[in-house]
Amino acid sequence: MIRNNKYIIAIFIALITLPVAHGQERTDKDILKTKIWDWYIPPDARASSSYKKSKKCGNISLDIPNWVDIKEAQINIKKKLPHDDRVDFLSGGISFSITCKIQVNLNTDNIKFNDTTKLWELSKEDQEDYIGGTKLKSDQIYQLHTPNAFGWVHTMISFDVIGGSYTKIAKFCLFNNQKNKQLCGSGNPQYIPNRKQLGTTRFDYTPILIKILNTAQFLDDK
Repeated sequence: MIRNNKYIIAIFIALITLPVAHGQERTDKDILKTKIWDWYIPPDARASSSYKKSKKCGNISLDIPNWVDIKEAQINIKKKLPHDDRVDFLSGGISFSITCKIQVNLNTDNIKFNDTTKLWELSKEDQEDYIGGTKLKSDQIYQLHTPNAFGWVHTMISFDVIGGSYTKIAKFCLFNNQKNKQLCGSGNPQYIPNRKQLGTTRFDYTPILIKILNTAQFLDDK
C-alpha cells in the first residue's frame, strides 16, 4: 500500500510540474514584437521644424524581441549574454543611437558601395588596419539586407591608453531601395578588458544589432 502511495504521489508531482515546466519554456522564448519608429520626431529638437516640413524620413518598423526596446532615438538591449557574470552590467544594458538623415549620402570617406558586386567595401587603409601589431584586423564591415533596404555595419577597435582596455565601436547606416532615405546610428557593442581577450566574441552584442537592423522596413515606401 505504501509502495502504491509512492507511485500515486510521483504521478501527481509529475502532473503538476509538467505545465509549470512548459510555462517556463514559453516564458524563456524570445517573443518578437514590431516597433514603429516615428521619424517625424528627431532627437535634436532644434531640427524638428525642418524635419516635419520636409517629411523625407517617415516611419520605420523593426522586429525586436521582448528584451529590446526602442525609445525616441535609441535601441536599448537589456539582456545579458550567456555566461556573463559581470555584476556591474551597466544596469540599463547596451544602447545604440539611431537618427534620420535628410540628406542621403550613399558613400563615406572609408565606406563605398561597389555597383558591380553590390556590396559595401572598406577603404584600403581600413582594410589594412591591424590592432597593435597583432594579426587581428581592427575594422570589419557587415552587409545588411532587409525587405526594402540595404546597408552596412562597420566595427572598429579603439584602445584606451590609460586603462589598457579596448572597446569595439559600431557604426551603421541603412538606405531604402530608392536611395532617398537613410537611417544611421552608432554604439559600443563590446568591452574588451585586456589584450589577451582581443578577438574574442565574449559579451559582443554586434550579432544582435545586425539581426535587429536586418528586420527594418521603410513603411512609407511602396
